[in-house]
Amino acid sequence: MKNLFIGLLIAAFALLFSACVSNEVADSDKVSQEEIYQTYRVTVDASDQSVTGFSSFRFGGSSGTTLRLTAGSNVTWNGTEMQQQQNYFMGAYYEKSEKASLQSKHSFVFTDTEKNVYTNEIELMPAEPQDVPAQFNSNKSLTISWAGQPLREGEVLTCNLKDSTFTTSVSIDLMGATSIQIKPEDWKKTKMGLINLSFERSYKQNLDEATHLGGSIEAVYISNSYPIEIE
Repeated sequence: MKNLFIGLLIAAFALLFSACVSNEVADSDKVSQEEIYQTYRVTVDASDQSVTGFSSFRFGGSSGTTLRLTAGSNVTWNGTEMQQQQNYFMGAYYEKSEKASLQSKHSFVFTDTEKNVYTNEIELMPAEPQDVPAQFNSNKSLTISWAGQPLREGEVLTCNLKDSTFTTSVSIDLMGATSIQIKPEDWKKTKMGLINLSFERSYKQNLDEATHLGGSIEAVYISNSYPIEIE
């Protein structure tokens, strides 16, 4: 019965996902190059000291058919060509992971089959929690600052509080913010005892260079995890 429930849950998720965003795959030389939507993301995960570049291309818009870049077309991340990957849920996409470095600016360059070149860059800002207490009273508010620059316009800082079964998230998007506050009502959503606190800093913007369909580029920083005993 348990396996049947899990199977039905996976099937329902797959149906919901496919109804929203296409996972079909086509070759990029079979579509109009002016109808390609670009998506880029770079993620630094401090917990495992990795940085991952991601890109995808879709025909007709953000939820259209995914594209496999054919000969004469390619995408590079910081000067290195990205290799195509594919799975059932995401269709065709491009992804590369490597050891994290101090590099803050990341560049994606897409060349289509007609040799049009689109260059887009984004700056990734770290946000590592500072002075996290080993213990804390859940009846009080906790303000935590981070090592790094204040939030930019359009940037979001999320504090994740992970207990043994659930993660409670608190976010702030105030330009110029340098700290985030966790209130008693936030603590009440978590279990008492040991939780792990981490930050996720994300910044998403429209592309500088794209077809008329546009596209997006995003930078995400995931901090180390810090244990707190909640009383």
